[in-house]
Amino acid sequence: MSAAAMSAQRLNVVVGIPDDRAGRVAVDPVSNLLRVTTDGTANISSYFPKQGFAAKIVNIDPAPSVPVRFEPGPILNQIADPDRCGRSLEKLAAAVAESGRACFNHPRAILATDRLSVAQKLSGIDGLHVPQTLRLTLDDTAALHEEIAAAGLQYPVLARVAGDHGGVSLLKIDSREELPTLCKLNAHGKAIYLTAFHDFVSADGRYRQFRIVVVGDRFFLRHLLVGDSWLLHSKRRGAGTEEEEAQMLEGFDSTLGPRVAPIVKEITRRLDLDYYGIDCHVPEDGEMTLFEANACMNILFNNDPSNMWHRPNERIKDALFSLLKRPGAWRDRTGRDQIA
Repeated sequence: MSAAAMSAQRLNVVVGIPDDRAGRVAVDPVSNLLRVTTDGTANISSYFPKQGFAAKIVNIDPAPSVPVRFEPGPILNQIADPDRCGRSLEKLAAAVAESGRACFNHPRAILATDRLSVAQKLSGIDGLHVPQTLRLTLDDTAALHEEIAAAGLQYPVLARVAGDHGGVSLLKIDSREELPTLCKLNAHGKAIYLTAFHDFVSADGRYRQFRIVVVGDRFFLRHLLVGDSWLLHSKRRGAGTEEEEAQMLEGFDSTLGPRVAPIVKEITRRLDLDYYGIDCHVPEDGEMTLFEANACMNILFNNDPSNMWHRPNERIKDALFSLLKRPGAWRDRTGRDQIA
């Protein structure tokens, strides 16, 4: 065995079969083993450097009869969505506790990162606006309005199916009369989240979404997206935005970064995660507005090393892989449930 192989950090890399068992099977590039992939997974191991980690893929099957078997070494939990993989997370939490091992992104912490729990946990942080959020079952739209009114939630609201990400199944409902359009979600009998819509348009008429990535006690700006609509992702950026976005990536650490640092620190304390993303709006002055905070975000992917996102991604990877090699620095060091 080579010296590099002997010094590699052993990791049990955990992925979970969704509760509805709707997942894809793929070959993991690190171990060449089959693994289940789902949109509720924090994809970390696919980006491991060629040397430095000895990874064993562990699929968590929510069926009680299927045992969880770890190889030697600490645990990297990549199951990131409690709505999709709640049973797998509960099963993993029990296995982690029994094993007594350190676990990166502890499943008990992940279980508390559904949209409603996050909104409740992060409410009241100084300098952070957290829109009100409800979790309801989509059945009768008339009854749905009564629940909205009883909770004091004002229109417009954003609606999405629990467990969906990236703008999938996302609708803006401007009034009670538009509630029947929720049928487009094809989610009868399923849980949905309703979130108060906060119009974060800037004075110039454009919208700006920041993605901040937390790695341990550090945080980085992954990207700024500027567009002409409130629904922002990389393919909906406005024309002529590249210069502003690139300048923010270069200057964030010395401009907006110090201002949001206490907020990010308190979010991290409350969520108790080692690695996750925060999608938000950060105005030049005034409160930061939270869109979401969880470990499900697509962070490390970038297929063009010449674009503006390459350097931020490399900084995040360096910090992440460094932290993964130091289990003693993880928020959960022993595998015991430390989540209040």
